[in-house]
Amino acid sequence: MRDLSYDEDRRVEVSWVSDQECRHRVTVALETVDEPGVLAGVSSAIASLNANISSIHAATTEDRRAHIDICIEIRDLQHLQQVLKAIQHVKGVGRAFRVKSPSAENRGHAD
Repeated sequence: MRDLSYDEDRRVEVSWVSDQECRHRVTVALETVDEPGVLAGVSSAIASLNANISSIHAATTEDRRAHIDICIEIRDLQHLQQVLKAIQHVKGVGRAFRVKSPSAENRGHAD
């Protein structure tokens, strides 16, 4: 069989897209008030920074509080900090922080 690496007729020009962003999944936990519009505000804050929401798990308590775990796709640590800052400025959000649990990020929500 002839060596194909030297057959000029079989060569094909190829290129890779290098401007495609690498995304990382992280889980962010929120403590909020249980009021209409809070989740919409959080979702809007995330979208405004071009971060994608992969999943959301939310639960409310009898005292009108909410615990929300959101798995988001970010570019890098600086992007995460920007997203957290934007979330914390949403009316009704008490705390927002990253959950550093690899198993939680794989499932899309925190334990």
